[in-house]
Amino acid sequence: LSNKFEENSERRGMELAELLTRLGPTFIKIGQSLSIRTDLLSPAYVRGLTSLQDQVPAFSTDEARSIIEEELGRSIDSVFSNFSSEPVAAASLGQVFKATLRSDGREVAIKVQRPNIMNQIALDMHLLRETAPVAKRTFNLNTDAAGTVDVWGLGFVDELDYISEAENAEFFTESIQSTPLKGVVFSPTVVEECTTGKVLTTEWVVGERLDKSSNEDVSILCSIAMNSYLTMMLETGVLHCDPHPGNLLRTPDGKLCILDWGMVTKLDSNLQITLIEHMAHLTSADYDEIPRDLLLLGFIPESKAGLINDSGIVEVLADIYGAWTKGGGAAAINVNEVIANLQDLTEKKGNIFQIPP
Repeated sequence: LSNKFEENSERRGMELAELLTRLGPTFIKIGQSLSIRTDLLSPAYVRGLTSLQDQVPAFSTDEARSIIEEELGRSIDSVFSNFSSEPVAAASLGQVFKATLRSDGREVAIKVQRPNIMNQIALDMHLLRETAPVAKRTFNLNTDAAGTVDVWGLGFVDELDYISEAENAEFFTESIQSTPLKGVVFSPTVVEECTTGKVLTTEWVVGERLDKSSNEDVSILCSIAMNSYLTMMLETGVLHCDPHPGNLLRTPDGKLCILDWGMVTKLDSNLQITLIEHMAHLTSADYDEIPRDLLLLGFIPESKAGLINDSGIVEVLADIYGAWTKGGGAAAINVNEVIANLQDLTEKKGNIFQIPP
């Protein structure tokens, strides 16, 4: 049975990707998110879901051209001297064409929203919202399942506003100029006169996916990517939330380009300070402060605030965090022991931890 499971894992991974594709845009987004979670899924399933990053079925070019013309209020030929006959990429919520601006000859990428996408997502989110309380009761989930679905829904709606996406991309490029990352990471330049709520036009960026590049500087660019996300989270306050490999490009001059700014989260200064303090407590092994950090970050509900100074909780968390901060990654951690300790803590104190929405 074990051998059969291993033999079939590659096929099952591809079948899961096909199933999510058939279910529609919402589930494709979920699959994209899972495709980078090597800590949760086996390599075979990760490989299967990776196809959702840039191989989603496209809709017809004729439909796309009609949407673009309706949004811009002009014919394709009057705006672009050249327009690709097929999309160069298709994503869960839209697809991209390559074109040349008639006005100045710049090559551009035109992202156009899928037709009727808002209604599809609304239906998906309604079904998930109805299912969430049932799942919470059935599996005894210690989290606000309905609240989590609501946050997903808000994120999807925000991602369908291409003007907002353009503003997010511009904010990143502008804000990064005041950091040491200036000149090494950027977002595509927005062509504002050809951008609407359903059509986003940016300058064409020549590059290759970071995970598929064989250049020697890839490890450096990975470090730049990590520093970019830390800078967004702890300094600029607008965090790109769709960092799958299809959205990270290495340009020919060795820079990092981050694509697709529709899904972001904004962190207020109080949350940023709490995150910085949490990291400081981890690096200094000040584990007595960890429960308070988790309370402020939403991983311990307010109803359990009275337990954060409990010596038993502090001791268990100190053991877990201590193992993590010693290095060596997941392989250095006794997962079974961690689970046993958390289960023992739950039996004594009740459900203490939650996943914040």
